[in-house]
Amino acid sequence: MEPRTPAEWKTLFESEAFARQTEYYGPLGVEYTPAGTHLRLWAPTAKQAAVNLYRRGTGGACVGTLPLQQQDKGVWSIYLPGDQHGKYYDFTLTTPFGTCNIDTTSGKDQRAACYFQ
Repeated sequence: MEPRTPAEWKTLFESEAFARQTEYYGPLGVEYTPAGTHLRLWAPTAKQAAVNLYRRGTGGACVGTLPLQQQDKGVWSIYLPGDQHGKYYDFTLTTPFGTCNIDTTSGKDQRAACYFQ
């Protein structure tokens, strides 16, 4: 059963089981090479995650949205083949708390940004 109240979520997040299931020490963020780019995001409560791609870093239309694949330990990832240098992105997450965008240029802790918006 999925928690429904704030108290139930707090109990889940503070549990040893949640820590064991979501504790992750691998790579996160961007791993760039001219051959392709891995994007990895830790979002253990997400039901869906997507990356939104842009040509410019300040405004402009989204040129594509791609779903991230759910991995172990609450990590979501995608591999973008080809040289992605000079392209911009942000994430859209759907969680039990709602849907939010994570601005990758803000300097905020991306792991906490969605929960506290």
